Amino acid sequence: MNHNLKTLALGTVLCTTLLSMASCGEELPDPIVLPRTLVDIHTDWSGIDAQQRPQQYVLSVNGDNYTVASDTYQMELKSNRDYTFLAYVPVLGVDVNDGIATVKAASHSTGNAEAISGTPSTFYCAAQTITSLAGDKTSLTLPMQQTTRQLNVSLKAKVTSTDGSAVVQGGYAILSKAMATYNMYTSIASTAVDAVSDFSINATTGTITAPFNVFALDLSKDVTVQFVMFLSDGTQQRLETSIGNFVANFNDGSHSTIDIGGKVSVDGSNASVNNWTIVDMGVITPNARQ
Repeated sequence: MNHNLKTLALGTVLCTTLLSMASCGEELPDPIVLPRTLVDIHTDWSGIDAQQRPQQYVLSVNGDNYTVASDTYQMELKSNRDYTFLAYVPVLGVDVNDGIATVKAASHSTGNAEAISGTPSTFYCAAQTITSLAGDKTSLTLPMQQTTRQLNVSLKAKVTSTDGSAVVQGGYAILSKAMATYNMYTSIASTAVDAVSDFSINATTGTITAPFNVFALDLSKDVTVQFVMFLSDGTQQRLETSIGNFVANFNDGSHSTIDIGGKVSVDGSNASVNNWTIVDMGVITPNARQ
């Protein structure tokens, strides 16, 4: 009997509660829906050769990354908020973290732990901020920019010792004052270090060429290139020369390749670093290979 009374009492309470909730339901406000804006994001590749345009790129919106495979990408974002949009193309030889692109370490052991690779792939990026996003729909254009520039340094070299016992078989070159990092939000390159790349040898023309691809150069200091040459007799020769006069406009915003070159000779039957001399630099100007 007591059990039945308890059950009846509980049922009465539940019914009363449900009726109360039902009667108050009409007085509850509608859920708050934040305004949204549909954003069309377009990447502009004007001025960049069609063959250089990638099939996809990374789009970062306030730190959230998306892989995009077309020039236009659509997103729905909360209105009345600030958004920073960053687009970049992931490439070999460059790491990206929090909007900072950093060239990877050099593969050669040069005695400089901070040395970077001299030949990362060409890096493209763009960034833009929208303050207080508003409206039902809007569009945004990100002008993609090339951030690296190619520099080729060549030597017209007499690379055989006078007795014919030693010839240059390979080696690498070190470019000083190369910027290792690039801030994609501010478009500022920084952290001047050595950049290292392998050079090629054209036996027919007797030309040694070292290619570099860097964000920028620290032109407040003298820029040098050092060739480290491995000879067939087991010795190693070094030649260091200043190229500051020839790269004075390297950071002017142009993306055309700069080619500079010179002539060297080996003096002595068993060439050593002290016997390398610049014998005729000729007329050397940017964009004109000797």
